[in-house]
Amino acid sequence: MRVDSPFLAAAVVAVAIAMLAIVTARLGRRLRLRGAGVSAVCGLAVAALATWLVCDVFALIPVDVPFAARAWCVVGVAVMCGGFGIACARAAESPAHAERRHFPVSRTLAVLASLALIVGATLGVNSVFGVVRTTEQFASTLAGSPAETIAPLAQPAASHAITESEWTPPSDMPSSGTLMHVSIPGTTSGFAARNASVWLPPAAQVANPPSLPVVLMLSGQPGSPDDVVAGGGDAVSVLEQIQSEHHGLAPIVVSPDQLGAPEQNPKCVDGALGNSRSYLEHDVIPWIQSHLPVASDRTAWTFAGFSQGATCTMQIGLDLPDRFASNIAISPELAPSLAGDPVATVSQGFAGNAEAWESAKPAAVIGKHTPYNDTTLVIGTGELDKVFSGYADELSGVATKAGIETTRLTSPGTSHDFNTVHYIWQQTLPTTLTRAGVTA
Repeated sequence: MRVDSPFLAAAVVAVAIAMLAIVTARLGRRLRLRGAGVSAVCGLAVAALATWLVCDVFALIPVDVPFAARAWCVVGVAVMCGGFGIACARAAESPAHAERRHFPVSRTLAVLASLALIVGATLGVNSVFGVVRTTEQFASTLAGSPAETIAPLAQPAASHAITESEWTPPSDMPSSGTLMHVSIPGTTSGFAARNASVWLPPAAQVANPPSLPVVLMLSGQPGSPDDVVAGGGDAVSVLEQIQSEHHGLAPIVVSPDQLGAPEQNPKCVDGALGNSRSYLEHDVIPWIQSHLPVASDRTAWTFAGFSQGATCTMQIGLDLPDRFASNIAISPELAPSLAGDPVATVSQGFAGNAEAWESAKPAAVIGKHTPYNDTTLVIGTGELDKVFSGYADELSGVATKAGIETTRLTSPGTSHDFNTVHYIWQQTLPTTLTRAGVTA
């Protein structure tokens, strides 16, 4: 069941308001006005002030928060405060005025209305950011997924990806892809990573799989590998559409953990916060080559990521042009960052070495390899994400001047959220087959 619709959120809130209306109808007129009106107005003012302070004054959330998300929070709190006022007024009624037999019903409706408002406001915010798309996804997140095992390949895959004209699907090929969670050990780097998410198209699940393209896909921070694959980014639905149109052929997707934990941000470099760069380059890439049927040619390899993961794309994907011919960066930053604080970033992430931080900036990485040859970059942002759109425009200019074939995409009506991620996947993942030569 889909849970990311604003209409579902509005319906839940409407039910909550209807419950409050029933409770209010049992009050005297003066008590209704005092209890509901005053509390709602006060709640609206406090919620609006708190939202403004958090999002604008102190910038505790380092991205643009869309008006719709703010509105859901403010209205939800205001109506809840109004309901609280009703409850207080109901409790203060004189025994002569109150119909005691209705107290249990009123109390129950008030509690249910409060719960419904919390759920409705949460669904409203979720509809803006697209974090959870279905109840199945939510249940899977709560339950967690055990690590599975992928055996090493008996022999290396071919250099070039198979073409669609060369491919004949075997009769026992599965009809859909499969999502797995596997442990990719940090043997060389010593990095303590969480399980990676790996999506295999039907063609990769047969006895003698063909050589396929691969997308190394990174989440944002805070986040987990599943976020961009099966979570809010929902690459899986796009990949399933691709494989259904191409006889089971689609890119293999590997989403490793470049963070170590949701609250950590090693910034895709080697440092005190963990050897994240070495893990991705010297542990993850060799693991992909030895365990998955991916073509070795650079045109079959794509580096992709969202937010912090997009900055990593600019830092690593563009720093390894001999490995990654294609790159997809969704809302990257101008520099690896700890909550937008350069001082803390240099101090904690680079041991006080400002030069190391400067050299890790995407523009500096691009400068090392200028001019590029046969390298593509897609930079995408949400239309409402003004800050990161500015970053993207600047980085697009730098990349274009360096000889990178750069495409700038904008997701209509979205911000720094998973709706943007899903839109960019829809626009870019199908092209990985063409880039690798699978389709014409």
